[in-house]
Amino acid sequence: MLTFYRLYLGSGRTAVSYASKEVCFRSYVEAFGLHGLSVFIDGDEKPGWLPERVPVNFLHGLGNSGSCWYVLQQALCLGDDTTVYLAEDDYLYRPACGHILLEGFQTGADYVTLYDHPDKYVGRSKKDNPLAATETSRLFVTDSSHWRTSNSTTMTFAAKVGTLRQDADVMRRHLQKAKPKDFRMFQTLAKAGRMLVSAIPGIATHCVPGFMSPLTDWNYVCQRFQ
Repeated sequence: MLTFYRLYLGSGRTAVSYASKEVCFRSYVEAFGLHGLSVFIDGDEKPGWLPERVPVNFLHGLGNSGSCWYVLQQALCLGDDTTVYLAEDDYLYRPACGHILLEGFQTGADYVTLYDHPDKYVGRSKKDNPLAATETSRLFVTDSSHWRTSNSTTMTFAAKVGTLRQDADVMRRHLQKAKPKDFRMFQTLAKAGRMLVSAIPGIATHCVPGFMSPLTDWNYVCQRFQ
């Protein structure tokens, strides 16, 4: 598996006070290691905490959607059977969980995320998902995790390059604005027959207040990196 990690430094922090971009990156490395990792920095400077041996690409201010589309295009240069993890820079991971991501494909899924988005549970998210009250999910179990089919996630997910190639036009249409229209994108993909699964409980989280994966003390997870 290869990881394309998109990094925008800005203030160097996520929307969660205890999780800096450095802490998020270090949690990724503890979960997955450095093998197969490439970092795409939407800016002109490399932070000192990035290991020297990690390949770095500078995107010079493409923005959120622009950098996402650029990274997708890089993925499309690879063979169809290659698994690619597209990772945003404001995610925390539970320790040594990287192998679980690949287990998600044992469910027959086209797209896999380790994030259990709380908008799938009525009343648990800062903003309710309009499908939460009526969605029917299938459940799966692999050696290390339970999984549920899900109607959407963010732009942090894993897929085969062949799947991305077939779905590239759909993704491009939802990357025209400054911020990706990820919810609508996954709705369109679902209507085309694609299946997304998410780990339950979440093994990773998006670092946005009100949208953290439930049932994990993410502040505690961060403390090992402080």
